Amino acid sequence: MIGTYAPDEIGQGAGPGRTTIITVPEWNALNDLCFAGVNVMSSVETRVLSSFGAAGSIFVATYGLLVLLWFIATQNLPNHTRDFRKSLHSRFLQERRFAYVVGCLAFIVLVLTVPQFWGLMRLRGIQKAIALSSGTDYADNQWTFGQVTAVMLFVPVFAETGYLMLEESGKNSEKRKLSQ
Repeated sequence: MIGTYAPDEIGQGAGPGRTTIITVPEWNALNDLCFAGVNVMSSVETRVLSSFGAAGSIFVATYGLLVLLWFIATQNLPNHTRDFRKSLHSRFLQERRFAYVVGCLAFIVLVLTVPQFWGLMRLRGIQKAIALSSGTDYADNQWTFGQVTAVMLFVPVFAETGYLMLEESGKNSEKRKLSQ
């Protein structure tokens, strides 16, 4: 999430202790120099990016908190959580309703993710335009050793997951053949 929550320190006497860090004309000259020929984000784009970022953070934090509370409850109140799970399953989590809930959650995640991904691509475009306007190379498209290593660490995890999924689907097809 991109945003600033501190008071703006641009202008005469706007700094800490009423000091002047940078005046408005100096800031405008710096902006003109750095962002010459760059299509920067509008206030509406910034607001949309911040709003969806905040909503996504709240959604993820709520989910994490609920999982943590459920874990604590299952450890401290196993009988109550078992009874709650049974009543929830009998009332609400029939297969059709469960699929509906999962579909709604997937839709919410998609709705919260797409604008943030757009914002990320928009910001990378701004970075590239700034680098090109300043006459420097845009080095952010080059992967470093650390980035390649971080991605490669997940290859065995994905390979094992794929193997287990294929193995499970093979077992399920064998069961169907035997039951026919």
